[in-house]
Amino acid sequence: MILGDIRQYWKAAVLLLLYIAMVNLIFHRVCPMVIFTGLPCPGCGMTRALFLVLQLKFAQAWEMHPLIYGWIALGVTFCVRRYVMCTETRSLQKYAVILLAAMVILYGYRMVTLFPNQEPMTYFHGNLLQKILGRMRSSQSLF
Repeated sequence: MILGDIRQYWKAAVLLLLYIAMVNLIFHRVCPMVIFTGLPCPGCGMTRALFLVLQLKFAQAWEMHPLIYGWIALGVTFCVRRYVMCTETRSLQKYAVILLAAMVILYGYRMVTLFPNQEPMTYFHGNLLQKILGRMRSSQSLF
């Protein structure tokens, strides 16, 4: 079953890795929302939190994004059900929806309490929207 999933999704995985490498090289960021608007998204800090968990820095991971533990639990549950028990995984969708809703709620709280002074809820000044608007303003001032 794992090999079947790899065969089915390898192209998407390669494209995702290419995207990550390309935008990280250009913008030193991965999140499309941050790159375009400069504003953090509800998932900002999740990747850094995962790497902190992998380094056994659990408190720092919690500070970066506390919902990382919910996603890890859901991912482990998914893998055990799909690849060990070979049972259905569709019933896990409701937990993913709950985690997504929790991310939106947490995002609102973090935008009010942390933005723009604390990672990961900071403003990215090199964003595309700022550059586009700056060029539009400078071109309008010529006329």
